[in-house]
Amino acid sequence: MLTHAPLTRCHNAVGSPRAPHSSLVCTRESRHHGHKVGRCAHMRDRRCGSGRGAPGRTAPQHRADKTRVPQGSQLEARGRARMIAGRTKRELGQAATRVRIRDAILDYRRKIDLPKEYSYSLETGVAYDVAERGSRMALLDSYSDGQSPLYMIAVTHVQETISEDRAVLAAMDCVTLGRVPFLGRWVSDGVVYEDVSFAADHGITDKGTAVLLRKLKQKAALKITHDGYRVMFSLGSHGVSYGT
Repeated sequence: MLTHAPLTRCHNAVGSPRAPHSSLVCTRESRHHGHKVGRCAHMRDRRCGSGRGAPGRTAPQHRADKTRVPQGSQLEARGRARMIAGRTKRELGQAATRVRIRDAILDYRRKIDLPKEYSYSLETGVAYDVAERGSRMALLDSYSDGQSPLYMIAVTHVQETISEDRAVLAAMDCVTLGRVPFLGRWVSDGVVYEDVSFAADHGITDKGTAVLLRKLKQKAALKITHDGYRVMFSLGSHGVSYGT
């Protein structure tokens, strides 16, 4: 009966400066049906084989490092973050140009089941409830690059209800920037705002967001981290502050 000696690393194995070939080989000879099998002869890919000494046939390897987690295993999956689909800047720019802005705004006005606070995509007609993590992850899937934080930034500052003409003009500005326009409603200090906004991503940083907010004369943005958590990103007299 064929028996294998413990597998050890050949002195000419991978990582040795002498010869880059097989790293795990049988260190002793055995016999099976009268044939010698598997001694390292410092030849490429000659391992302890099927019992017939045929080079290139590999026996089940004895794992040297039993703590290694096989790729795709449940243990590895538990430690891996949820994959985010994302889209490229070019894809988002093309999607923005396909939005029929005035029609999309009219469709928005017909909605009667919107949450208290939301970001409504004029591209898809979906209202994302930013208070819900599932909606925030959906925003990342559709409007991020799949890796970076997402910033929802308004381009208007309107209390209560924005007029259709102003919403159309602001949405056109978003499209010019290569961004899909949103209509959002939220409450700040008891005041309801309805504004046109867009999602900024693809490597933009907190510092870059602060610059963009000042350019657009805005004071705050909603930041969604890559794992779906939300942070209120605000500009004040003492610089940037963060809240929930």
